[in-house]
Amino acid sequence: MDVVISGGTDQSFSKSFEKPETNSIIRTTFLDSIGAHEIYSSEQWRAALTETVATTFFIFTLITSIVSCFESLVSEPKLLVPFVVFIICFVFILTIIPLSGAILNPLVTFIAALKGAVTLVRACVYFLGQCIGSIMGYLLIKCVMSHDAVVKYMLVAFDKKRCKELGVTTVCVLLSASLSIAVYVSIVVTGEPGYAGAGLNPARCLGPALIRGGQFWTGAMDIVVTIGNDESFSQPFEKIERKSLKSTFLDSIGAHEIFSSEMWRAALAETVATTFFLFTLTTCLLSCYESNVTDPKLLVPFAVFIVAFFFLFTMFPLTGAFLNPLLTFIATLKGAICLVRAFVFFMGQCLASIMAIYLLKCAMSHDAVEKYMLGGCTINDNGSGISLGTALMLEFVCTFIILLVAVTVVFDKKRSKELGATVVCIQIAASLAMAVYVSSVVTGKIGYAGAGLNPARCFASALLFGGPLWHGQWVFWLGPFLACIVYYIFSKTLPKEGLVNDGKYEIIKVARACIEATGSNKYKSATVKAEEKPPCIPETVEKDVLALYPFY
Repeated sequence: MDVVISGGTDQSFSKSFEKPETNSIIRTTFLDSIGAHEIYSSEQWRAALTETVATTFFIFTLITSIVSCFESLVSEPKLLVPFVVFIICFVFILTIIPLSGAILNPLVTFIAALKGAVTLVRACVYFLGQCIGSIMGYLLIKCVMSHDAVVKYMLVAFDKKRCKELGVTTVCVLLSASLSIAVYVSIVVTGEPGYAGAGLNPARCLGPALIRGGQFWTGAMDIVVTIGNDESFSQPFEKIERKSLKSTFLDSIGAHEIFSSEMWRAALAETVATTFFLFTLTTCLLSCYESNVTDPKLLVPFAVFIVAFFFLFTMFPLTGAFLNPLLTFIATLKGAICLVRAFVFFMGQCLASIMAIYLLKCAMSHDAVEKYMLGGCTINDNGSGISLGTALMLEFVCTFIILLVAVTVVFDKKRSKELGATVVCIQIAASLAMAVYVSSVVTGKIGYAGAGLNPARCFASALLFGGPLWHGQWVFWLGPFLACIVYYIFSKTLPKEGLVNDGKYEIIKVARACIEATGSNKYKSATVKAEEKPPCIPETVEKDVLALYPFY
């Protein structure tokens, strides 16, 4: 722009280039304000995928549990709803909040966008993902729920300083409690039988409307890389001190642990713990069904939670408290234990399951053994149960829920250390209790006892009792192990950075960028005047005045 023409500076020539430069700056500011750069961010898409998957299983678990409450035989089932909502919300929010913010709801996404916790671009992607997740959640419900139940129910935090003071756990408790209170109040305040309470989630209301249609559309509108040298890639090509292939393979599978006394001590502890864990758990479950309460199924999740928590809390620092071939398998996929230890643990857990069921057979009366089939995993008892396909889907879904809300926390060292062993054990026990309860009541079939969630236990009962327990035995192996593989692949897409609310993308700042992008002369002149510094006004006074007008 310093080119001199005809012995001077051509100001008209230079000014013609100032406007495009200004417009370019304004356009860049606007794109930054809406977070357009996140379109090319892999972290944003990882978080969106996490939101979609979490929303799917959150909707499935929440709705099936609420329907199960209303299907219970207690005199006032509405009293159960807030407790169920609180537990499910707390478990899911505690798991997902460090990954994607645990928004799980278009309404929360909207207010997060207004507060600047998420950019407009991320908010739009989250919104679409949550709607898709809601639809998929209802499709799962429709597939596993009985036709009569489907017809009957028709498929029915932004202060950073305060959040840091309270801690993640307390924030999750507040969110869960507020949602449970809102749900409970809305379902009892009207007293009208045709009203199921406030939706509180437009995407959840959209799901059944798309699937069932009809009266659901009435009033539907009212609901309302880091770039650098990849050392991990270059190291395998180094020729200095390269180990032999045989030595490398043996190290990768943990062959050295065969000669480790600690590994065999852990395997023995795992076998003994699994034996008495399954014995205690099964006897408690059968005792619940033998109780004289109005609806014994309501006791099941509490029994599962208490037994699982105490065993997990005791064994967690000793062996990792796997107690289940599924957890051993996913731990192997995640690299938490080597293949050799996994194989020994797996064999020990299968042996422990057989011993536990044998102890149960010796302790139970003959009539109880025949009635409950040693607590075995049944699918189709004389044609009264569910189909193999439905059972396979339930095994997959319930196992994935446990992996999503429990294993995600367990294998995150930083999160586990922040929460502590007690909260981690509560998380695992609560997810197991939740899956057992949902699967045992959602189908409404007498011949189906719920998801097995432990192939070794199902195999042991079939081995010692035989008969109908062998029918569909493969389902209790394929479904859970398939869920582990899918979860492992999904875990590779989890966001590495959590949702950070720095207020940079607050809606007011976006509005300011929009006004600048429109090229408003009035606004520009006001901005220019604000940027000018009259010498007669002290700098301190100027700052105080400008603080009253943040736009300028």
